[in-house]
Amino acid sequence: MGHPQILASLNGKGFENPVFLKVLEALHRESTLVSLIAPEDVREEHLESTRFWMVVGGDGTLNGAVNAMMKVPPQFRRPICYLPSGTGNDFARSVGLDNKDPLEIVKDVLQGKGFQKLTVGRCNADYLINVATGGLFATVTPEANPQLKQLTGRLSYFLHGIGKMAERQTFPMRIDEGEEIAVLGFFVGNARYVGGGIQVTPDADPFDRTLQFLAIPEMPTKELLSLGLELQKEEPDLSGYPVVHRKVRELKLSFHGEIPINLDGEQIKTKEAKFTVHPEAVEVYVPHEIA
Repeated sequence: MGHPQILASLNGKGFENPVFLKVLEALHRESTLVSLIAPEDVREEHLESTRFWMVVGGDGTLNGAVNAMMKVPPQFRRPICYLPSGTGNDFARSVGLDNKDPLEIVKDVLQGKGFQKLTVGRCNADYLINVATGGLFATVTPEANPQLKQLTGRLSYFLHGIGKMAERQTFPMRIDEGEEIAVLGFFVGNARYVGGGIQVTPDADPFDRTLQFLAIPEMPTKELLSLGLELQKEEPDLSGYPVVHRKVRELKLSFHGEIPINLDGEQIKTKEAKFTVHPEAVEVYVPHEIA
């Protein structure tokens, strides 16, 4: 077992951001050993002598780190210091990290402050800490034009989604062992936002021991847009819409064929999606005013 160190996983933008270069400089001034390792390459031996894992990037980078962490035995799991540097940063927005000074975050975690245990969701063999989107909605974020996304942020999600309206179609979905219904898509949220700040699961909370499920059937475009606006309210009222929504600890969704599901920016295709909850599974830095 080597000297205690900090693992760091960065997306490409992390290296371009001068703030994060200052973060690395601050760590080195503390005589802290920093190892740069891609999330998919992290193993038990890397975590054994690690103080915390610094993850610099967007929701996809964080998703990679959470998946790596959840796939090692619990005794090897270490706190995650997440420094958002993506175009969406939806999980960061849910826990109040989006406006937090990265240098202040690192100052806190070096003193052992701010780490909170959060719930992690699971879909089949993969984990999520933010939101799973299925069907029509799973194709909006990954297919959005990168240049448009960079320029317009969450507006790109709306623009691309509206473009999808003309080609939308429903697919049959069975919820648990109940009746089959036709839906455009669905969301399963451990947190609240997708697409750079679009609220889709307003009751989801990573401190909770449940996930929020929202299934959306076919409806007129005007009503669908009205639902989207309603969901952006602080306390949306969904009673006037023909949606299925509830909190779940376990959920099984079955489809006739493979459909796309986007897990925190990572896409899979499956004929069956089984969701479960892992309460207090990982420690992540959370600002004091949120914790």
